[in-house]
Amino acid sequence: MAAFTALLVVAGPWKAIISYAESTSRMPRAERLRTGILTVVVATTTAVLLLFFGKALVDLFKIEPGAFLIGAGLIVVVFGIRMVIAPSGHDEQTHSKGGAMRLAVYPLAIPLLITPPAVATLTAMGIDAAVNDASMVATLLALLAVMAINLAAFVLLAFADDAVPTPVWEVAGRLLGVFLVAFGVTVILQGIELATA
Repeated sequence: MAAFTALLVVAGPWKAIISYAESTSRMPRAERLRTGILTVVVATTTAVLLLFFGKALVDLFKIEPGAFLIGAGLIVVVFGIRMVIAPSGHDEQTHSKGGAMRLAVYPLAIPLLITPPAVATLTAMGIDAAVNDASMVATLLALLAVMAINLAAFVLLAFADDAVPTPVWEVAGRLLGVFLVAFGVTVILQGIELATA
């Protein structure tokens, strides 16, 4: 249950649903649904890879935990700023061929579902689970349950998005951007604290 709770907090739909709704509000329903499904597939695949290979990647590139958090926090800050000052998320790139896949990968799957803390949590859970097969099974089941919640949220929004006017999603997206900048700064400060400890 602890793995499920931790993963729900760091990889649940909370940060991604507003961006998803804003970015897909003018897409046909089938395209919105496809984007939501692709987002969860990309996020789940990334999460499983982090569980099994996260520590190896950190070791391979000799990344210090503090530096990792600083870099990850910078990505979230940049994305948050873009959400606040950029024009609405319904640009030509979103509607072009492959737009749903680009949107599903960035920003929805990464960094909004698989947040920097999710990367750290999944990597740590993978290290812990590597010495305990039962723990790995429990962690994988918890991850799949969280991703099922994410999928349900996206599917629900794909069918209910018409009920909320586009300007509401745009305002919510700008507000989310402000909170993402603050969240990113918090991650950077944690990285600085860890790097200087």
